[in-house]
Amino acid sequence: MSKTKTITRTAILLALAIIFQNFRYFIGALPFSTLIIGSLVNLVIVTATGFTGLLSGLVISLVTPLVALYQAHLPHPLLAPVTALGNFVLALSFYLFLKSKFSQPFNMVLGVIIGAFVKWVVMYWFGVKIVLQLFIPDLPAQKAAAISASFNTPQIITALIGGGLAILLIKMLNRNS
Repeated sequence: MSKTKTITRTAILLALAIIFQNFRYFIGALPFSTLIIGSLVNLVIVTATGFTGLLSGLVISLVTPLVALYQAHLPHPLLAPVTALGNFVLALSFYLFLKSKFSQPFNMVLGVIIGAFVKWVVMYWFGVKIVLQLFIPDLPAQKAAAISASFNTPQIITALIGGGLAILLIKMLNRNS
């Protein structure tokens, strides 16, 4: 793939991820807003990785937590690198399975499943067990509980939903490109 095509696809997908993150302003803090927005952002990360390449997935993985921090969705700056790392391990896991020969024809499905689990492990252990407990232990209990809850099970759910939709989208995009 040409450099121009890679940059263009990455830019379009990044813009789409940022648009999805701005849905927060329209749907507010509904109980399911994290599931909706998180699934859509994960959809873009996995689609970028599978359709454009790992570098594209990395760029989107790094930028989206900065947007979330700017929107005050991430209540502390130390949580942005944790989120970026969680997003990147999802993209990396998906990419590694996508390129593997031993798991075909289920390589994309396994990449999403393993990636979702690894993302959860990274975000929960680094976000909750390390950052919250070691670096910001004086955070109000209610805020710490909200962070713990959002860095837990929703990470697996949103990665599975977004990844599953991304598999369908990647297959459609590959047919048409």
